[in-house]
Amino acid sequence: MGASFARGRAVAPIVIGLVLAAWFIWLFAAALHLPQPHGLPVAVVAPEAAAQVTTGLERQALGAFSVTTYGSEADARAAIADRDAVGALVVGPNGATILVASGASEAAAGAVAGAFTALAGALQLAPTVEDVAPLPADDPHGIVPFFLVLGVSLSALVYAVIAHASEATGARPGLGQRLASLVTFAVLDGLVAAGAVGLVLGFDEDTLMLATVCATLALAVASVTVALQGLAGVAGSGLAALFVVILGVACSGALAGPWFLPDGFRALAPILPAGVGLAAVRGTLYFDGAALGLPLLTLAAWAVVSLGIVVGVDRWRHRHAGRSMPAPVAG
Repeated sequence: MGASFARGRAVAPIVIGLVLAAWFIWLFAAALHLPQPHGLPVAVVAPEAAAQVTTGLERQALGAFSVTTYGSEADARAAIADRDAVGALVVGPNGATILVASGASEAAAGAVAGAFTALAGALQLAPTVEDVAPLPADDPHGIVPFFLVLGVSLSALVYAVIAHASEATGARPGLGQRLASLVTFAVLDGLVAAGAVGLVLGFDEDTLMLATVCATLALAVASVTVALQGLAGVAGSGLAALFVVILGVACSGALAGPWFLPDGFRALAPILPAGVGLAAVRGTLYFDGAALGLPLLTLAAWAVVSLGIVVGVDRWRHRHAGRSMPAPVAG
């Protein structure tokens, strides 16, 4: 019996490591090996040629673009600034202006510029391209947001795993202490993450907002992990690693963005914490904090629901422990 148990404990890390490796490699390969645009939101200002533009885009790549027409160039620029569009084509009497936003995604900017340039040529218009939300010189390919989200997600997972292991080997702290520790970690994680980015890209008025976004992401990931640990014990850590962190990061679209993912992955991008966090980080760094409301609410919802589960499990355990205690013997 003891030998079998010892062998099981020796084999378990091997199996867990292999499962994590296979899951990670397959997910990222399946999600990103052949990126194709799907429903890229673009704005079109072409009072006399809107139908031609829409038809031309559909002929180039069916389903690659989702077109919304606007009445003026100012409206199209506002749509990009508000993150309702990733690019625009403005047709005027002197040619065509192509607006892109590499801050949203370098791949999306390339796809928009390429498609609209070809379309302008077909309409015999001279195009000019303008990047209205450019990437900074210190991060010309936009890799910082992705690795920031990856780092925050992994650190939150590691925190929850270490905290759970510490509780299993020593005196278990009370619920209040555990929740205070979790929140403290999330706040400090956000500040450290934003500070690390500041050392690379520089500090500005958006640094505090970036720290808030990172802290909310850390709180969401750590809270989900702790909730799963409460429901499933040590296995909860594995579930969080597989389905919250690894799946979430793959579904974020990495550097390309969610528009380049296959259908199933793309549907999860605005739901799982990593994809939501990446959208919020890009909005903070490159769009002056535009469209942060929904991402922050989504991350907060993950945290609130998960912490509710943590509190519920703790109360259930206390009631169960109370019922299982032997009644005192009457003197």
